[in-house]
Amino acid sequence: MNSWVSEQTDGKIKDLIKEDWLDQSTVMFIINAIYFKATWEKQFSSRNTRKETFYLPNNKKIEVEMMTNRIDVHHFRGVDYSAIALPFKGGNIDMVFILPNEIHGLPNLEAKITPKLLSDISAGFTRRHDRTDVQVSITKFKLQTELYLTHKLPKLGVKDIFDQTQANFSNLINEKSGGLYVNVAVHKAVFNVDEAGVEGAAATAISVSVRISPMVFRANRPFCFM
Repeated sequence: MNSWVSEQTDGKIKDLIKEDWLDQSTVMFIINAIYFKATWEKQFSSRNTRKETFYLPNNKKIEVEMMTNRIDVHHFRGVDYSAIALPFKGGNIDMVFILPNEIHGLPNLEAKITPKLLSDISAGFTRRHDRTDVQVSITKFKLQTELYLTHKLPKLGVKDIFDQTQANFSNLINEKSGGLYVNVAVHKAVFNVDEAGVEGAAATAISVSVRISPMVFRANRPFCFM
């Protein structure tokens, strides 16, 4: 199972299934995996990547590798945040960055994230049919998360599948024996952003044409992305 997951994710996720999860009561595992690799429509030049200050919400700051590019993107300003849609090559998918105006603003922004807020941002992009000339600065980053959904899903109302007496999988499988329930549910993700793109290869140097007074989007503090 772990070999299959590793193969499907190009080796980015390993050891998803722990050996001590298997015992005599284990009937099966249901596993899915997705691997996404994309190149920026206009790649960042590694020559423009330099160490800069990133401000943390606990009044601390660290040095990070900040990528900078001048690019035409869809841009939207909310009351206390701004957002850009950074396009991938191919034109079908964008990576959206939502940046709070304040260094300490991410928790408040996260608390307000709803389908309506995301719809408002998307509509704001759509209203501006032409992209805006923006000087974009974003830190290179890599994230790895492992969420045990047995704790997360009940908060969203998904409870019965974990209950030995309430779980019912008759619509999924023909149970030869009753009492099937979910014992372990885990989600693991690895995300890497660099000059080339998401899980991209080495950066390619690209010349930047000069224009007048670009808008600035400088992600030097905690932000959201999707």
